[in-house]
Order: sequence, then C-alpha cells, then structure tokens
Amino acid sequence: MRRTATCTAFAVGRSLADAHAEGAPVEVVYSVSQAVDLARTSTGEVVFFACGFETTAVTTAAALLAGVPENFSVLSAHKYVLPAMEVAGLPDSRIAAFLAAGHAATITGSAIFESFAQRHGIVVVAGFEPLDVLAALVKAAEAIRDGDARVSTCSALRYARGKPPCARMPVAVFELESGGWRGIAEVPAATSVA
Repeated sequence: MRRTATCTAFAVGRSLADAHAEGAPVEVVYSVSQAVDLARTSTGEVVFFACGFETTAVTTAAALLAGVPENFSVLSAHKYVLPAMEVAGLPDSRIAAFLAAGHAATITGSAIFESFAQRHGIVVVAGFEPLDVLAALVKAAEAIRDGDARVSTCSALRYARGKPPCARMPVAVFELESGGWRGIAEVPAATSVA
C-alpha cells in the first residue's frame, strides 16, 4: 500500500477544471470503488482526490486496506469533525451548544464528543433531516436551560457510545496533520494524508 501520493500534473493554484481544459485526463467518480475500478482498467496512473469527513474517510481506508492496483494513489483531503469543532470552541467563542454530525458519529461513536463537552459545553449528535435538526435544537435549548454540559443524541438512528469497528480503518491507513479548514483557521491534527 502506498503511503504518499504525488500528482505532478497540477500546479498549485489551478483547479481540476483548469487542468481538464488543458487536456489532462480528469474523470468524475462517485466513490473510491469506482476510482479503483478505473485504475484496474487503465494503463496510466489514477490519483483519487479523496475529500470529506469520517464517513468518506472510512470508505477510502477500506478500499486501500482491501488492496488496490499499483497504478492507484490517493490524494487525501479528508477532515475530522472533532478537531474542526475545537476551532469553534476557542476561548473567545460564545457558542453555548454544538450540533454534531450524526453521520460522523456513526463511524466514530458518540463518545468521542464527551471530553469536548466537558471542556466546551453541550453537544447534541443529530442527523441532517429537518426534524432531526429541530429536535436537536430543542435538546440543546433544554441542556442550556438546565446548565448541563453533556453529550446527547437526537435522531431515529442510535449512535454507538464506544468506537465501532470501522473507526479503526482510517487510523490504520491515514496519518493526521494540521491543515487549513475552509479559510476559517488552521486546525491541528484534522487532515488525513495517505
């Protein structure tokens, strides 16, 4: 398994669309498995630009652990939710409660938010459906009212308290490093590199 990916076809400050317009072979895929299949049928190098949070990091890691062709590399821009939340919890922040992404907690387990809640306040793990978000806001308001810094879940899904087995896959494949996050701040140990 490769630990690093290099991509010399793209210069810093250029987009994939720019490179494609100049003749570089850029393919849109909807999953890492589609990119692996592309590499299996290609004679050239295939570099998969992997982005997203825990849910997509685990699928990228699973593909790499299952074995990929020699002509396949990953350029990882995966991020992790908890370090990104730490930026929002800086001392000058006046945030009273955090709504944590339920899909990420499906991979990590909701217990990862407990030490964060002890330091920064209330965390409600919820899905993205409108009723999930509304119910999470109600739970957060109740916790603020009660002055109770805790982690609670609010969704039709139940998130594991411990670490689900799939949470170990990204750790086996990726190394964490600091990185800029959407122009907001430098986030320590939030970006994974393959």
